[in-house]
Amino acid sequence: MTLLIMAGHCATASGAAVIDVAYSHRQVGSGWNEPDFSEGFIRATFSADRQISLLEPDTTFTRIDSMTFERPFQWWETDTLRVVFVDRNQERTEVRAFPEPVYPMEPANHAVPVVNITTDRVNLWSPATGIYVWGDHHNWNRRGDEWERQAFFDYWDADGDLAISRPVGIRIHGGYSRSYSQKSLRLYFDHDGDP
Repeated sequence: MTLLIMAGHCATASGAAVIDVAYSHRQVGSGWNEPDFSEGFIRATFSADRQISLLEPDTTFTRIDSMTFERPFQWWETDTLRVVFVDRNQERTEVRAFPEPVYPMEPANHAVPVVNITTDRVNLWSPATGIYVWGDHHNWNRRGDEWERQAFFDYWDADGDLAISRPVGIRIHGGYSRSYSQKSLRLYFDHDGDP
């Protein structure tokens, strides 16, 4: 028997393990000292209701305990991961995991305005050009036009109607606060001749 589970949503079937997947926020170093890990990754934690093992060995997974595995998704990974686990009875459970958390805010489901800012992941997480990470050039501490990245700004009003959708520029904002793991972004609306 094979049980297919979409990440974060468990189905049930007699005999097969039920596995849930939880995601961390993207990992970002803080402080003025370079972090000792690769920034921008997400940690996926696979938790089962019983003892499980990987059907096929995979060195990207770490066993935490008999019912739990973890796997980092690097910032540049975009493909859905399909992995099969087996329990002690050799029952199989296939899980699909995604390299980033599912979009959490559906504007139509809220009675308050929603702002969404999107940009290509390379603009934030690339060691060479990403403005949110330490990177190759102490990136988050860089300033000026060269360290501004293109993004898109969407604003839905309290009725869930899209009121503003336009390109913007983003830069890291702040002085000492730039060194914190949660960084402020400065938005530039002076692009493409729009007011």
